[in-house]
Amino acid sequence: MNELFKKRIFAYFIDALVMDFLILPLLIWSIFEEIPIIFNFIILISIYLLYFFICEFYFNKTLGKKIMNLKVENTSLTNVIKRTLARLIPFEPLSYFINEGKFWHETLSETHVILEKR
Repeated sequence: MNELFKKRIFAYFIDALVMDFLILPLLIWSIFEEIPIIFNFIILISIYLLYFFICEFYFNKTLGKKIMNLKVENTSLTNVIKRTLARLIPFEPLSYFINEGKFWHETLSETHVILEKR
């Protein structure tokens, strides 16, 4: 595994923690209010997509990428929308291993992640 891939994995785990903190209060509220499961699913997917879209479109990085000193390049509105929606493809995280070291959300959106120069 190369250094960039390791940093990206750590960045994703950091982002997952951030999303957990965003989602947890809503899930607790929905349990007490007996909100239907489909509504919970919509909330989860919306937060997931909005987190990546807002961070990558406006800042070219998520909090995890910032901590790991990474950034996304070629982040036009169209590319970020494609990148964000492609994350919903089943087994997309495994695409790195069958797509010559690129994730489908990069290939389909014509974006890529680089180490940011300090």
